[in-house]
Amino acid sequence: MLDNLDSFTYNLFQLTAELGFAATVKRATETSLEAIATLKPQKIVISPGPKRPQDHPFIFEVLARFAGSIPILGVCLGMQAINEWHGGTICRDTHPMHGRTSVIEHDGSSLFEDIPTPCEVARYHSLRLDGVAEEMSVIAWTSDRIPMAIQHRSWPLFGVQFHPESFLTPHGKTLLRNFYRL
Repeated sequence: MLDNLDSFTYNLFQLTAELGFAATVKRATETSLEAIATLKPQKIVISPGPKRPQDHPFIFEVLARFAGSIPILGVCLGMQAINEWHGGTICRDTHPMHGRTSVIEHDGSSLFEDIPTPCEVARYHSLRLDGVAEEMSVIAWTSDRIPMAIQHRSWPLFGVQFHPESFLTPHGKTLLRNFYRL
């Protein structure tokens, strides 16, 4: 689990443990690609974090090294970084969503298996996807069509704009379980 200096990282870590999966947290500012590779991760979760993806260049290094070979889930900032890494864009949201819930719909793909549509999710962000990268598919969205989850067209690479680890996301545990079972 790549920690981008965000307190929600440890909520993700705790939820991962509750699901019976082992995880190691590596702070992005204090680790290296070699240190991560030495762990031989079966999955990588890119945590939320402050600011813009460009302020977290190590995320892009992790994506360049591991995307396509190890399933990766980006949460909030992680999703924004995945989209930008593939050439998509983000913008400042006209209505910042800090600690607010939204109802989303999804396509029922593997990440959303056993999760009803529509469903409620917790949002904590000021930035959102503006242009979705060509290699990515939108798999969940708000009623006004703001992307809430993306998936690479051929790799096990996913992003969610919302926070599955929040108590305000009733089906977040199921979503994380689905990711870890890939």
